[in-house]
Amino acid sequence: MKRIIFIPCLFLLFTACKKNVVEPTATSSEPTALYQKLQEAGFSKEHIKDIGKYYLVEGDMLFDKNNTDMDFFDEYFKDQPSATGDKSGARHFVTPTQVSQYNIENMKMDIAEFNFGDEILDWKKSSATAMGYWAGIANTSINFVRYPSSYGGDRFINVVDDAGTLPDNVIAAAEFPSSGNPGFQIRINLDFLSNMTVSSGQRVYNLVHELGHCIGFRHSDLANYTEAQNGAIAIPTTSAGIDNFSVMKAGTALNSWAGFSSDDIVAAQSVYPVGLGYSNWLTSPNSGKYPGYSHYFILDYSDPINITWNASLVSTPTVTLQVFQNGVFKQTIGIGIPNTGSYSYPIMNVVGNGAHSAYEIQVKIISDASSFVTDFSSMFDIVSD
Repeated sequence: MKRIIFIPCLFLLFTACKKNVVEPTATSSEPTALYQKLQEAGFSKEHIKDIGKYYLVEGDMLFDKNNTDMDFFDEYFKDQPSATGDKSGARHFVTPTQVSQYNIENMKMDIAEFNFGDEILDWKKSSATAMGYWAGIANTSINFVRYPSSYGGDRFINVVDDAGTLPDNVIAAAEFPSSGNPGFQIRINLDFLSNMTVSSGQRVYNLVHELGHCIGFRHSDLANYTEAQNGAIAIPTTSAGIDNFSVMKAGTALNSWAGFSSDDIVAAQSVYPVGLGYSNWLTSPNSGKYPGYSHYFILDYSDPINITWNASLVSTPTVTLQVFQNGVFKQTIGIGIPNTGSYSYPIMNVVGNGAHSAYEIQVKIISDASSFVTDFSSMFDIVSD
């Protein structure tokens, strides 16, 4: 319900990846206020295509005609650095709005594959592989958890059939981040290029690319294609010049997965670095990077879950432990706990609510010597007999 209420007040900005078969042209005979805003933001008429419910802009972005918040639009493009200019100085780019530190470590993707037809099922299976590649980049905080969307909550990225929205030459479209959350949807064109057969390697490549957009990465060669003048910030740690091996390069929908380029990795490490040196303070429950996930099976609500941490990492005589569920604080389970590295508590009493199972649980540890020093465990669930 939260997402249904939230979407209409968003500036719905999607990014789409295509094979450059047909150049988009403007077809709007009666320009709307949004159409005029797009021109004011620096997009040329030749690069704004009316495709019914949306404007497809420069083959890269979809703007919803009815659900784009104009105030948010103005704020998004206000005083943003230009991405155009000397093409020889082009670098990788990121959107002004990125995923928050907590959310980038706990992004969720739908795994309710049984609800979909065979074609979208293949794409959803490939999304599991794509998640693993992003989470596998060393020295970043990018991570995912696989969850059925029926569990609800924020931070979801869903892979869905585009239902005829995308043009024939656009294989997929994904939203950019908003309000600290990743873009929540990747639309797949199952009729791409008149029902061309898309290989497993191509599916993985395109999903890695689209997930990159969901967490804020723009096309790495956008300056070469005179794409969006605003709404893109150069990542200064990446090399000058066009990165022809980048998974974020435009017009590469027919590519098969062959790994990240060196600058793809640098960009990810720069935008989403590992947090403070205490990001691995908690050692259990802590399944680490995707696809790890902890499951606890207990006989009774009163059965304790053992919490462990590296007692020598933080100089503090005592710690505080808290329980969160779906990112929401539930209860402090201990204050002034001796920094011995271990503590047990019947967490199901906090999150169970009389049910036999509880999901998306996390433990937070806080230094009593300095409340700014904290760490979250990975998400875990508990099932009671």
